[in-house]
Amino acid sequence: MNFSLSKVLGGISVPLGERFLVSDLIKALQLPIVIVARPSLGTFNHIFLTVQYAKSQGLSIAGIVINGINDDPGLVEKTNPDLIEQLCGVPILGITPKLKEVTKENIKKMAQDHIDVTLLINQLEVVK
Repeated sequence: MNFSLSKVLGGISVPLGERFLVSDLIKALQLPIVIVARPSLGTFNHIFLTVQYAKSQGLSIAGIVINGINDDPGLVEKTNPDLIEQLCGVPILGITPKLKEVTKENIKKMAQDHIDVTLLINQLEVVK
């Protein structure tokens, strides 16, 4: 569930070819996006800039997943979700923990336990 094309490729502005970015592919496919970000220092800036760029390109944003929060989150990890929702105007779909062991079963359970699938589905309907 926390797979995203831009995450795999390094971000929404990554070139895929000459004058063709991940954002161009998203536009061509007419897909809403889920932004997946780390929970640490710099996350707010990263998400804010990504959201602003996506909006400037006319892309629909379904929501944000903060991926890999620590077992004992610090102040930044605790405050980022509310700050992101308030200042970016995009819902947090989930906050996923760091997995001690990455397996198909662990990823599936983590997504079931930490991603608000109902909110995601509702957001996909809204951004159509």
